[in-house]
Amino acid sequence: MTCPAARCRRGACTKRLDACPTVVAFFHSRGGDILSRYGIERDIPAIGTAEREAWCDATHHSNAVLATMQAEQKHIQWEHSYVAADKTFCIYMADNEALVHEHARRSSFPATRVTEITKIIDPTTAVS
Repeated sequence: MTCPAARCRRGACTKRLDACPTVVAFFHSRGGDILSRYGIERDIPAIGTAEREAWCDATHHSNAVLATMQAEQKHIQWEHSYVAADKTFCIYMADNEALVHEHARRSSFPATRVTEITKIIDPTTAVS
């Protein structure tokens, strides 16, 4: 999720999301609680050489599962993914880790390792 504050830049904030007053206000203004961020490592052989059409199909399927879960009042959102030769590294926001595993099960995408992300740092952290 990009910080909803216009003055913030993605990744520039080093606080936990639930400690950032801008993020707290954003979610509470929409009647929700703060979501945790998770990194999901997925072992998928040869995924790095997949064709664009395969990526489009996989993305469509994942988005459909997420939409169904959101319609069930389950708070989960996919931010983005990084693709390597035999793995993807996906970043999700969710109420809890169980929802990440539920999405993996329902979408048939493996969740080899799920890790809660508690802080974000980047090169600007050195000068903040």
